[in-house]
Amino acid sequence: MKKTLVLFFSLIIAATAIAKDAAKEAFYSAPMKVIPYAAKMLRMDMVDYYESGSDKKIRNDLYDGSRILAMTDLDIVIEETADSACIAQIAVDLTAKGDTTYIFTRNIATPAIDGTIAFYGTDWKPLKGNHFKEPVLKDWVVKGCSKEDAELVNGIVPFVMAKYDYDAVNKVLTLTQNFDVYVPAADYEKVSHLLYKSMTYKWNGSRMILVSKTL
Repeated sequence: MKKTLVLFFSLIIAATAIAKDAAKEAFYSAPMKVIPYAAKMLRMDMVDYYESGSDKKIRNDLYDGSRILAMTDLDIVIEETADSACIAQIAVDLTAKGDTTYIFTRNIATPAIDGTIAFYGTDWKPLKGNHFKEPVLKDWVVKGCSKEDAELVNGIVPFVMAKYDYDAVNKVLTLTQNFDVYVPAADYEKVSHLLYKSMTYKWNGSRMILVSKTL
């Protein structure tokens, strides 16, 4: 019994040590194709500014100013442009099946916010496999709608744009559609009751599983 308890607490200590600063290290090691506006030294400056309580931004050739908005051991949120038009997040999953996984999201305001998500190993090579099935327009249509209602939505909403928010602690991804930003108000009013406003997914260590849809 004593040996079992020692082993148990040793595993907890080891896991805690691995988790400490995991997101920061992922940020430092990300290749330029993922974080193209800052080499490692500039990223270290960004972390230093954030940890010192400064809102100072780094200047670069791509954007007019970049800074860290939030940082924990498991995720880091980066304001990539000075006007918040581009926000990126690196989240670390330390219990993924097979290996630690980096979950990378980016939201770009065009002006409607459109998000993307990608999955990487610790070597920053894209993970193989289907880790997330991006919802298409028909997935946003409320279940049980008539064929005529679905056709009405198809005729009014030209494409899908949604904001991606990932909670690294609870491993929950929320997609929130922005159709009302780029669809004329009079037209959106005709179909708003036929559309889900958001979708929630749960990361199970290997893929995002759809949990719920909200009106």
